Amino acid sequence: MNINDKQLLNKIFSGIGKRSFKVEQLRQGWGTIRFNSDISGDNGIFCGDIYREKGIWTHADSRIRIHCPGGAVRFKSYCGIASGKTMTGKTAENTAMYFSVETPEKTLFKSPLLKFKQSMKVDVKLPENCCYFDLVVHSPQGNSMAQAAWAEPMLIFNDQTSIPIDHAGAAFDRMPVSFQYGDYHSSICLATNPISIKKESTPGKELISCVSIIDGIKVESIFTFYLDYPVCEWHTTFENTSKQRSARLSKIRTADFLIPYSGTQKQYKLLRRKGALHDLETHPVRANSFLESFKKTEQPAAEVKNCRFGAVNGRPSVDFLPFFDLTDGKENYRLAVGWAGQWCAELESTALSMHCRAGLEDFDSVLEPGEKISTPSIFFQTTASGGNERAINIWRRFVTQHVMMPVNGKAPVAPAAFNFWGGLSEKEHF
Repeated sequence: MNINDKQLLNKIFSGIGKRSFKVEQLRQGWGTIRFNSDISGDNGIFCGDIYREKGIWTHADSRIRIHCPGGAVRFKSYCGIASGKTMTGKTAENTAMYFSVETPEKTLFKSPLLKFKQSMKVDVKLPENCCYFDLVVHSPQGNSMAQAAWAEPMLIFNDQTSIPIDHAGAAFDRMPVSFQYGDYHSSICLATNPISIKKESTPGKELISCVSIIDGIKVESIFTFYLDYPVCEWHTTFENTSKQRSARLSKIRTADFLIPYSGTQKQYKLLRRKGALHDLETHPVRANSFLESFKKTEQPAAEVKNCRFGAVNGRPSVDFLPFFDLTDGKENYRLAVGWAGQWCAELESTALSMHCRAGLEDFDSVLEPGEKISTPSIFFQTTASGGNERAINIWRRFVTQHVMMPVNGKAPVAPAAFNFWGGLSEKEHF
């Protein structure tokens, strides 16, 4: 491990226990949103008739979603046509656009038709318990030269503190878990209930505990950061600390976070390992089924849309093994689900990041008073160089040292394993 491996891990987990936001590009007329720079690559944002060092460059028609933490009460910014030069050296002098700030329930702000060198101040009150809102740009003339800017975008909180929105935001926002509790999604529950943070150091490890109590349900995620490896392990529990039966708890995903792309989306690939494809109960007979088992598959990140995979009929390694990698050939991110039952993973790639969700597939129940459940552990590893090959070697050493149960104080030595049909006699085995 080198220091860059650890820095990459810290980058992902920097949002734990902090007020943080996430920026998600939902639609873009051309290219990818940029922070603090226009398409020319120069520092700063030209927004209509003003210049600011911080901001978001986009290209109409566009919709940018801002996921905001609990306590956000206002959004402030300037909006206008990005009046800097384009890649061809021209400016957007003949372009006009509308700008708006929207939630699913209502439009909070809508500008008049802004033309070249025009800008407008945006200062809107966010709905109570707002979890996200969208920055929308529309060009009625089409997307030719339709470059736009949101300059100095900022979230204001109920204690009058503020956070500038000048980067993609935290990849890992406070707690990693998502779920449905009664009529509410966890994004609302965790945004409207305080999260207590406790840190502890033990030999070779650093622990962070995040706890939120939602209507008597204690949700706790405990993170273990290993000091000798670029790995974080965490697990999440749900406990009914009240005297009443809980509301319905379902759709639990104990990993729910973003892996931000350091470069462009097209540089990254999703790597997975096929499972035991020779399982005749779930797959038809194929001539090469044994040869295909545990084979590595590659998929361009840009093609990862609504990707869902996991266990089959309670068997965790039939279709795919319970881990996957995302790599650009240098950086490598590995997520592993520590579960031998019906796990699932759901992946969705955007222009800025890979959204990863994993955990239990079918949990749907209530918790009686005093009842507690523990959900699958999650392991996440980062390596800043060496691609997938180096990541695999580091992962193997980590598992041997920290996961495998020692035998007489030493790492166990696995016996030789052979695959035989049970009808063969012992003599025929040899």
